[in-house]
Amino acid sequence: MEAESLASQMFISWAPMSVYWLIWFIIPGAAAAYYAYQDGVKRMPLAMGVHPGWWALFCFISGAWGLLAYWVMHHSSLVKVNSGE
Repeated sequence: MEAESLASQMFISWAPMSVYWLIWFIIPGAAAAYYAYQDGVKRMPLAMGVHPGWWALFCFISGAWGLLAYWVMHHSSLVKVNSGE
């Protein structure tokens, strides 16, 4: 009886935290990674020859900060415009 109570308490205490991590870190990281990859494929070749897959991984791990770094490297006014565009 006590083991069942302990298991249910652990589930109740860990379930909300799991949902929190899913909502605030994994889903935005996946969205940032998807955007960076899709945009990187369209803009090939990227700055410093970094493959879009690496940018996607970086954005997945770092979330909004990674997406900000991607934007600064490829879309901001700091980017040198290629003669081919």
